Amino acid sequence: MAVLVAFCAACTPPMYIPNTTNTPSLRRQGDLEASASIGTNGNDLQFGYAITDEWGVILNGSQGKTEDSDQSDHLTHYFGEVGIGHNFYLDGKDADISTRPMFNAFAGAGYGHTEGEVTFANIFNSDLVYSNQLRGSFVRGFIQPSIGVTSKYVDFFFTPRTSFVYITSLWTSMEADWQQSYVSDEDYLEYLGLMAKKPYNVFIEPTLTLKGGPQYVKAMLQIGGSFATIPNVQTTFRQRPIIFIFGIQMDVNVLGKGIYRKPSEIKDSP
Repeated sequence: MAVLVAFCAACTPPMYIPNTTNTPSLRRQGDLEASASIGTNGNDLQFGYAITDEWGVILNGSQGKTEDSDQSDHLTHYFGEVGIGHNFYLDGKDADISTRPMFNAFAGAGYGHTEGEVTFANIFNSDLVYSNQLRGSFVRGFIQPSIGVTSKYVDFFFTPRTSFVYITSLWTSMEADWQQSYVSDEDYLEYLGLMAKKPYNVFIEPTLTLKGGPQYVKAMLQIGGSFATIPNVQTTFRQRPIIFIFGIQMDVNVLGKGIYRKPSEIKDSP
């Protein structure tokens, strides 16, 4: 019956919903990027600001709510984080930055909360329905290097983000008639034991991000995944493994410098 126990654990609602990876292409001090997106993580608002030509900060917020027609399955979550990072221009600081290869690295931390319920049938008795419920909070730290190409009309980034997720509070339950399903007390205790495993995991989350459009407004598409480095059956929670996002981004320079350096500025730069 261990197969049933593992199956029940796998049907626990996902506690960790990976948010959109914020990939700012900050070029000059005063650059501000703002984006809105929807996808597998729900709805995201993200900001990036260049405090100098090389250093920038990011602010990310994510929330989502899904439920089926009879509301027996549902999932609600919210998440927010801040980070700081550094831009490295691969062709030199004084080159024309209207089109150039770029490497940046950001790190930060955030807090999230998730509540959900999943119903499913016994794999040996389809007349018996289980209900897995979950409610909890977590903190996340992340490191995300990015490499790509930026231009007036197209940005492209590859970002292998690494996220450390630690559960700060967790409540979970499973409702079913265990005698009817022929699950022994020993197997039931084994299932409950899964809920007392490691309260943390490290996720490798590579994404590809493509942005395209006019100079100051671009459509955005991001695809990727979230891969656990510790098997989910050894932890108290699991993640949503797919990242698929689309949205829109706006770029401005709040200091009035313009987001692209003109040829005359390149020539006059020290």
